[in-house]
Amino acid sequence: LAAPAGSFSLEAELRRQLEERLPSYMVPAAFVVLELLPLSANGKVDRAALPSPAAPRPVERAEPVAPRSELEASVAAVVREVLGLEVVGVEDSFFDLGGNSVHVVQIHRRVVERLGRDLPITEVFRHPTVAALAGRLAGGGSGDDVLRRREARARGRLEVFERRGRGT
Repeated sequence: LAAPAGSFSLEAELRRQLEERLPSYMVPAAFVVLELLPLSANGKVDRAALPSPAAPRPVERAEPVAPRSELEASVAAVVREVLGLEVVGVEDSFFDLGGNSVHVVQIHRRVVERLGRDLPITEVFRHPTVAALAGRLAGGGSGDDVLRRREARARGRLEVFERRGRGT
C-alpha cells in the first residue's frame, strides 16, 4: 500500500483499493484494525470477542450537488430520510454516506410507494447515487430492458424454427 509520506491513512487506502475492485455496495462502511484476531480455546476466531466497529463515518466528500429536477429532489428526499441526513447531493453514493443493504430495501420501498414507479430492487444497487437512480426512473434504461429484448428475439427465432419443422 503506497502513499506519500505523512499522508498515509490505512482506511482511506483500503477503501480506494476496494473501490477499484468491487461494486460500491460491497465496500465496507467501517474498518477495525486489530493487532491479532481473538481466538477461542480451539483456535478458531472468537467472534464474540471481536470489537464492534464504530458507527461508520460518511466518506469525506466535495460540496454536495443540489437536485436539478423534481425527480432528483424526490429521490434525494427519500435518501435523506432513510439515512437520517440533512443534505444529500445528487452525485453522492448512499453507500459512501453510510448506507447498507437494509437501507437499500427501505429506499426501494419508499421510492416505489411515493413515485408509483415499478422498479426492481436490484436497480437501487446498480444506481447508488440520486442522479443515477432518478435517471433510471426517468427511463434511462436498465439491464431488464435488454433482457426483454433478448427474450422477444428468442421467441421470434423459436417461431421460425417451429414453422420450418412444420414445413410452412
